[in-house]
Amino acid sequence: MKEVARGLWNYRVRGWARRGWTKLINWMSRSRLKPMVAKARMLREHLWGITNAIVLRATNAHLESTNAKIQALKKRACGYRNRDRFRHAILFHCGKLDLHPRLATHTVS
Repeated sequence: MKEVARGLWNYRVRGWARRGWTKLINWMSRSRLKPMVAKARMLREHLWGITNAIVLRATNAHLESTNAKIQALKKRACGYRNRDRFRHAILFHCGKLDLHPRLATHTVS
């Protein structure tokens, strides 16, 4: 069942993806294995989101990398005095701010 589920992530068309996942969910529900029946129930409840993630190729990789950067900041600092300092450090290192000074383009007329 796990191998079949792994192959279902390669679909591109919503209808085919939904049909494949529904077939797997039905198989899992009939399996009489309590963990698989529970997972099938969860998959059935979230099938709309799963098919959207498949079709749109949506991932949370960017958020995971930002979280890793924040955890590295926290570890490197060995703690912060208060939440504001920690928040400012996160915004400084992960905020993608342009910190280069802008050149003034004044025209004298």
